[in-house]
Amino acid sequence: MTDEPTPRAWPALTGEAAGYALLRSILGLNIFMHGAVRLAVGPSTFAETMAKGFVDTPLPAPLVFGTSLRSQWDTLGTQMIYVALYAALLGTERFNTLSVDGWRQRRAASTPKS
Repeated sequence: MTDEPTPRAWPALTGEAAGYALLRSILGLNIFMHGAVRLAVGPSTFAETMAKGFVDTPLPAPLVFGTSLRSQWDTLGTQMIYVALYAALLGTERFNTLSVDGWRQRRAASTPKS
């Protein structure tokens, strides 16, 4: 017999883990809805709208750089919030316990290698 504890499928809920899970799930839902709406109106409609937005810029670059060239500071502010949220998620990945990928990583770590 061994004194090592059996790994739990879902570890105890901490405030950090709950906050990480909440931020990740809400951001994921937001991104999913962005994609679903764009698919619903048609990818060509979305592409045409984006192309029109960048027609007066010297370089039709995506996201932050292109938005800066267009001087759309309100949109740039929103994009910077997304950058901050992604950076927060990357920097706090150690709290990723309430997710399918976190569960799979724990499961793989506890499975003996042959």
